[in-house]
Amino acid sequence: MTSPNNGHGLVGTREQKFVRLLPENPKPFSDASLDALAALMIVVDTELNDGADAEENLAVPAGYTYFGQFIDHDLTLDTTSSFAAPTAAASNLRTPALDLDCVYGSGPQDQPYMYEADGATLLIDPGAKDLRRQDANGRAIIGDKRNDENSIVCQIQLAMIKFHNAVVAKLKASGDTSNLFERARAEVTWTYQRVVLEDFLHRVVNTHTYDFFTQRHAALGDGAYDLYVNNEKMRANLPKEFVGAAYRFGHSMVRRGYRLNTETKKLIFDATDSPEGSLIGFQPLPAAHVIDDWRRFFTPDFGIPVRNGPAPVENNPAVRLQWAYKIDPSLVDPLAKLPPSVGAGASLAALNLKRGNLPSYAVATGQAFAAKLHETPLGPDNLMVRVPGANGFTFKSIDSADKRFQTETPLWFYILAEAQQPVLAYWREVGQRDLTDDDFVTGPCSVSQLGPVGGRILMEVFNGIIDSDPRAFRNAAPAGWTPMIGKDISFWAILKFTGLV
Repeated sequence: MTSPNNGHGLVGTREQKFVRLLPENPKPFSDASLDALAALMIVVDTELNDGADAEENLAVPAGYTYFGQFIDHDLTLDTTSSFAAPTAAASNLRTPALDLDCVYGSGPQDQPYMYEADGATLLIDPGAKDLRRQDANGRAIIGDKRNDENSIVCQIQLAMIKFHNAVVAKLKASGDTSNLFERARAEVTWTYQRVVLEDFLHRVVNTHTYDFFTQRHAALGDGAYDLYVNNEKMRANLPKEFVGAAYRFGHSMVRRGYRLNTETKKLIFDATDSPEGSLIGFQPLPAAHVIDDWRRFFTPDFGIPVRNGPAPVENNPAVRLQWAYKIDPSLVDPLAKLPPSVGAGASLAALNLKRGNLPSYAVATGQAFAAKLHETPLGPDNLMVRVPGANGFTFKSIDSADKRFQTETPLWFYILAEAQQPVLAYWREVGQRDLTDDDFVTGPCSVSQLGPVGGRILMEVFNGIIDSDPRAFRNAAPAGWTPMIGKDISFWAILKFTGLV
C-alpha cells in the first residue's frame, strides 16, 4: 500500500483517458429526442413521506444511494461529468481503484494539514458532527470536495474518516505503532473494498446476475469476464459506458427528500443553493441536518426484510428505516431542476442521456450490450415509463420520444428499464390495470435491482478494479486476514465498529 507520495489518487498526476467496452454507437440520438425521453422519466410527487412509501425499494436502504455516490467519487473525477451541462469528455483525474483517495487525499506527507501530528490520524474532532472546513468560505477540507455535495454524503465522508481513526486507535492500543498510517489505510481500504463487493453490489444487483458472476469468477478467475477483460489497455482506466451510463443508475434511487432527525425532514434539492429548504451542501452542515440515528439510513439486516417502524403518518419523527426509491426509469421531480451550484437548473435525466450521447462517449445501446452478453434484449413492450392512471399508476411506451428507442435504446435508460421488469410482469399478470400503492409495497413490485446488462457491467467493472490493483485485498492482504469489523461485511458493521450505531 505504499506509494512515492505516501498516498494515492493525487489529482493531476494520473490523468488517463477512459476506455471502451464496446464499439461506439455509430448513429447519435438527437438532443430533442433525448429531452423528450427525459421528460417522460420525471414523476411529479408532492408528498414527502415519513412512513411506508410505494416508491420504496425493499432491497436497498436509503443510505446506499449516498454510499454509492461516495464510491463514485472515489473512482472518477472527470471535469465534464458532474451535473454541469455535458461538453466534450476530458479524462479521469482519479485512479481507477477503490483506494479511498477521496478520504486520504495524497497522504500525510503531501497534505499534512489533513492529519494529526502522529502522521496517521485524520484531523477531526472525534465528536464532530461536521467535516473540518476553511474559515473563509466554509468548504470542507477533504480529499474530494464533491463529498460535501449534500448533507447525507457529507456525513458518510465523516463516518469514513472516523472509521480510519478508530482503526488507528485500535492499532495504537495493540502497542505496535510501526508504519501506523500504512497499516491503518490498508485495513480501512481492504474492508471498504469488501463492503463494496459483498454488501453494496449484493443489494443493487439481482440475485441471479450477482451469483452467476460471483460463482463464475471463483471458478474461472479472469476468464469470467466478457466485457472488462484484463489486458494492458482495458483496465488502465474506467469504461466510458460505466461512467457515462451504467453507474448513473443510482439517480433513480434518490428519494424526494429525507428525514434526518426528529426535527428535520427536507427535500434533497429545491432548485436553490439554500440549505433552508433542501439538503444542498458545499457549506457548513446546519445543526438541523445532523443525522441523529443511522438506523434511518442503514440496517444490520440483509435479504429482503418486511417494512418496519412507525405507521405511515405524515410528520412522524420516530426512527424508521427509509428505503431508497426503486431502480426504474423514474426520477423524482426535484431532479428535474437542479440547484445552481450543482446543475444550473438542468434536468438530471436529460444530462445523463446527453452525456452518453456525446461524440467522445458515444455509448453503445442497451441492445448491443445484451447481444454481447448473450442475453435476450428487451422488446418494445418492456421499454416503458410509469405514468399516472385513473386509480394509481400505469405504463406507456417511450415511442412518443422517438420510435427508434424501441430497438436502439440509450444504455442508461435500458438499464433502468431492465430493473423495472418484475413490476411490468406483475402489471400484465393483473390485466394491465392501474397499480395502486398497495401493489407497489408488496410482492414483486416491492423490490427492484439491476438486471443482466446493468448488473453485469457493475459486477465486471468492480471485480476487475479489485483484480487488477496490486494493493487491493485480493492481491495484497496477508493469508488469513479478516477485517477488524468482524464477519459481518457491511456498511452497518463499519458504523458499529466506529461507535456510530
